[in-house]
Amino acid sequence: MVVFAQGCRDRERVAFDYRDAQGTATSRRVEPVNLVNVGNRYYLVAYDVDRADWRSFRVDRAENAQPRALRFAPRRIPGGDAAQFVRAGLSGSGHPHISARVQASAAQLAPRVGRWFEIEPLDEHSSMLRTQNADLRWAAFGLALCEAPLSEVQPPKLRELLATWSANLTSRPDS
Repeated sequence: MVVFAQGCRDRERVAFDYRDAQGTATSRRVEPVNLVNVGNRYYLVAYDVDRADWRSFRVDRAENAQPRALRFAPRRIPGGDAAQFVRAGLSGSGHPHISARVQASAAQLAPRVGRWFEIEPLDEHSSMLRTQNADLRWAAFGLALCEAPLSEVQPPKLRELLATWSANLTSRPDS
């Protein structure tokens, strides 16, 4: 990940080996622009030189990253937001869609969970959070970090998990 971070900072091309979700191995040459944390994974948002298009890469699927000592002029990420670009790419990933209404303002939630959830302000005192994640426990942890009342939690299995955690955390051991 350090090579990717340095490539983003220095605007220097990076080459690496990549294995996609189906296990297909490829070699990539990219112009890295941003590293983002979405769900509980890091993604590199980069312009793929050989494919002449924008891509996001799961960092844990990349190996043998090497700087190429070739500088590049920065390009604008489609839509302007790296995390949104990754989330849009994940929309067809098959991961569950997760959402919850939180009784807290978007300004309060952004520093707490903004890197994991898309935050939609509903009014001055409430927001809707959305993400996709294969691990509902990670989503539950993220919602707990909101430190605010939740409602309209989806999917139902996430509601059940939160109820179980709440019961376990508030139970008193036998005396």
